[in-house]
Amino acid sequence: MIDLINNIRIFLSRLTAARAGYLDNINNANLATIVDISTLTATEIARLATTEGLVDTAETAGPFSYLDAGGAQDVVEDTAVTRRHIKLEFSNRNMTQTGTFKIYRKVDGTNYDLYASQAVTVGAGDERAFDAEFSTNQAWKLTYTEDADEGANRAIGFNVITQVVE
Repeated sequence: MIDLINNIRIFLSRLTAARAGYLDNINNANLATIVDISTLTATEIARLATTEGLVDTAETAGPFSYLDAGGAQDVVEDTAVTRRHIKLEFSNRNMTQTGTFKIYRKVDGTNYDLYASQAVTVGAGDERAFDAEFSTNQAWKLTYTEDADEGANRAIGFNVITQVVE
């Protein structure tokens, strides 16, 4: 027999403020079809108890200090292997030389493959902020390579929003 009271206690003990916020956004029209809680299956109750299906979101922001050393440098690297949706914003606002941003993703759990490349310029009126959006269950990273010597360390602005979907 299912210990409903204990399952609810477990659910409440795992309920963070962020997760409670997600529950506030559930469309209650769908819940109206449940006559009472006794109609839930054991699987549905277990799902509530482990909070599966609730989405966690995290944000990481820069700047990254690009060292005047030449070559590619990792601006941000995410080594998680949970399924997640990534929203990435980055800027070359502080750079004085042209360069290239590249996004790499691991496709086999070991090796990085180039996913996207964005050459950036620094002329008046040029785009200076860029974004990318993708889903992955592998590690990924954003790199920057200067085309010519910057002459000094520079701050590269970035913002990463990660939404776990697993």
